[in-house]
Amino acid sequence: MRIQLSASDPAVRGPALAVVGTWDPLLRAHRKLFQELARRGAEAGLTPVVIILFPSPVRLLNPDPAICIEYTDLRARVALIRECAPVNVVTVRMTTRDLDASSVSFFDLICSHIGLRELWLGANQSLGRCKQGSAAAIAALARRRKISLRRLDVSKKSGVGGTALRLLGEGKLRAAIKCVGHAPIWGRPKSGVLKLNWPPGKYFATSTIRPLLASVSAPIPIPVKIASTRKGGTLEWPSQDVEWLSFLAGPADCPHAD
Repeated sequence: MRIQLSASDPAVRGPALAVVGTWDPLLRAHRKLFQELARRGAEAGLTPVVIILFPSPVRLLNPDPAICIEYTDLRARVALIRECAPVNVVTVRMTTRDLDASSVSFFDLICSHIGLRELWLGANQSLGRCKQGSAAAIAALARRRKISLRRLDVSKKSGVGGTALRLLGEGKLRAAIKCVGHAPIWGRPKSGVLKLNWPPGKYFATSTIRPLLASVSAPIPIPVKIASTRKGGTLEWPSQDVEWLSFLAGPADCPHAD
């Protein structure tokens, strides 16, 4: 694992507090959490940091791209997190091998980039699938390093993200957007061909100058098509003038579209 500097803020040498997750899709509950993190940071004199694990450990466990799809690309995810609250962002680039790493490795990496003094984790969140990444191991390590550990309460809406991804996997994009609260956003790839492992078919999107949580209105939505290939889904980017696409509807929303 490593810090992906292109998707992270500069190192924080002062004391910091952090929360860890994949944040995909970015839910309304996450927005409130980031705002709470920022308030706590201001009160305690700690820099609030949101840590993104990328790719998702679930995706690393399931290499078939059709099984674990992404809602929003990494660059957009970073921008949306920053829109939610005044926080720093650190992206940890993961590999399959990291799933068996100890929590010591994770703490060493994070502490090389920020002065971690307080860490927030989900109620049942681990840092690896081996014993050294268990809740007990994390708590013991935090005590040794004098890092305050807070376990967040189980959210009543913890299943919303999974529901949205299931709907997206069925091509029901409008229903997925309703669950999440904002449309999925992807940036223009340098190659002009976006690898997007969503159900093949016709989608409608709108161009936006930057990732936004608010809905973007457009007089004429842009029709785009995801084609299925041996290496997964691909989308021919509509134009070099379009920097970002905010997707509005999927093939199950308009099944009779050509």
